Amino acid sequence: MKLILDIGNTRIKWRMDGALGDVTHIQDGWEAQLLAGWHGLVRPTAVFAGSVASESINQRVAECVSQCWPGQTLVWLRSQAHCCGVRIQYA
Repeated sequence: MKLILDIGNTRIKWRMDGALGDVTHIQDGWEAQLLAGWHGLVRPTAVFAGSVASESINQRVAECVSQCWPGQTLVWLRSQAHCCGVRIQYA
């Protein structure tokens, strides 16, 4: 099963198979809440993340993945400025 992470400006949403959850990362203790939400999940076959958050938040999420599932690779999904005829206007 794949764990999919959507890391936004204020929240981290996640889904794996039928399990889903979210954590607000602008409050203290969010890492513990994230780990608690993942507690009891089977080890994912892959972890994918897309993010618009700061590199600091991304690093802390990566540390949570490593803490929960040691040795698990986290694949960061990155957008392209132009693809398939669509141009992203963000810098």
